[in-house]
Amino acid sequence: MSHENVERIIQEVSRDYHINGSLSPLVLRRIVELHGAVDAQRTAETGCGLTTLVFSNLSADHTSFADGSGDSLPNTQAHPYFNAAAARFVVGPSQTTLPHHIFDGPLDLVLLDGPHAYPFPNLEYYYFYPWLRQGGILVIDDVHIPTIGNLYDFLREDEMWAHLGDVETTAFFQRTEAPTHPPHGDDWPMQRYNRRHFPYQAALVPIYGEGWHEREFGGAAALSVTDGGLPSFNPSPELGALLDAQAAQRERLRANSFKHQLREERLAFQAGARALNSRVVQLHAIVRKLRAEKLAAETRATEAERRVDGIKKANEFKADQGTTNRGPSRWLSSLLRRPHS
Repeated sequence: MSHENVERIIQEVSRDYHINGSLSPLVLRRIVELHGAVDAQRTAETGCGLTTLVFSNLSADHTSFADGSGDSLPNTQAHPYFNAAAARFVVGPSQTTLPHHIFDGPLDLVLLDGPHAYPFPNLEYYYFYPWLRQGGILVIDDVHIPTIGNLYDFLREDEMWAHLGDVETTAFFQRTEAPTHPPHGDDWPMQRYNRRHFPYQAALVPIYGEGWHEREFGGAAALSVTDGGLPSFNPSPELGALLDAQAAQRERLRANSFKHQLREERLAFQAGARALNSRVVQLHAIVRKLRAEKLAAETRATEAERRVDGIKKANEFKADQGTTNRGPSRWLSSLLRRPHS
């Protein structure tokens, strides 16, 4: 393990060294801090990038689930700060690789930064949470994306997790001593998020007794966050101001994401309209061509009719002339054959 390499990675390696971008130095330093706080040895992540370089220099056994698309995997494997002896890659979409993967033992730290569309973040969480030991760390990136924000809201209220706070758009949780929710069962009322937000409280009275919701939640849905006993993230005033600005930026990103979607839809509509107009122009050209061909055919037909009519009239004229010419010739012949008186 090389903490010197980790510091170089954070300071020197560009965040855009691959096309998908990377976590910021603030987020990476928080990961390094919590990694050391829980003495993480066996770690895992979905995605591949700067975090893979960091984990390969901090963990004794790191697994990266990389889909293999883009340049993140080859760039990471070829990077001089990558420690191949401590890292392995499971290549392919996490939707298909995680369900069949068996870890060598409990995990100390897990980072979820794979596919973001629903239901893939939930799918990744499902296959990881039974493996994360008590006291272990769960890191979830891009919680500003609604599909991941839904998971984030659930985890902040679940007994299995203590919310350690957020850095930019990355959330940090620690596994509590609460029992692991059965991965092959249901028992939805056992989850605090469901109990708090279930609209039909009377339906759970047979399980929890009269007034259960007020006893547990005090009549309000206020969220209680614990620090799990780990070092809290106490930024300096300057850093605090920066984080406040970044929080405001996240809110702007939420608003801009909708604007971006509308812009993309408008561009797609405009592209479709242009394609339709181009097709209409092509159809008009085809119609004009067909009309020209029809006119040319009608002209040829008219000309042919005129020629046929001319030939008929010429033949009739010749026939009439022949009859007229042959008449005098027969009269003269008969006259010449008469005897002379």
